[in-house]
Amino acid sequence: IEGLQNWSAQDFEGSEQFLILKKDLQEIQNSRSEDIMNVCLTNLATKQVIQSNGDFLSLPGFDVTSSGMYQQVMAEQKTLVTGAYEDAKPGELVVSIATPVSQNGTVIGLVSLDIILTNLEKELSAISVGSTGYITVFDSDLEVVYHPEEQYILQGVDDVEYSDNMKEALKSGQSIQSMQYT
Repeated sequence: IEGLQNWSAQDFEGSEQFLILKKDLQEIQNSRSEDIMNVCLTNLATKQVIQSNGDFLSLPGFDVTSSGMYQQVMAEQKTLVTGAYEDAKPGELVVSIATPVSQNGTVIGLVSLDIILTNLEKELSAISVGSTGYITVFDSDLEVVYHPEEQYILQGVDDVEYSDNMKEALKSGQSIQSMQYT
């Protein structure tokens, strides 16, 4: 991303490069505004963050490198999708996606998106499986992201009323085309 290395300048906020980066982030968010809550670009050298809402975070004591998401992206050097979590805005179920930004083989930044799962929930609730079946979606931590009964959202696989063979299949990571249980 052009201009990321110039963030260390004291007068970066409000500069032409800052405005271009902010506009780019806003365009990404606006491309799917019903699904994308926020887009951020983090400069790892200065630990500063530009958000699509126009905020520029450069706070004393703010250290993006201490976050679990940052540490995992840096360790794996690839895109990361978090488990589902309830955002500070009550009722919004969200996942975050983060990917490293490299220049000449060195990671210099991080781009992240917060994705709202509300539309996914609406689409899945319209699907029926047979006469009594339904779809359930689990995240990589085996927590429920979608279930037609809201009390199961963000519950672990062991807390959902499924047969033992279904739970074991999910825990072992088996690819399941279909499974019959009673």
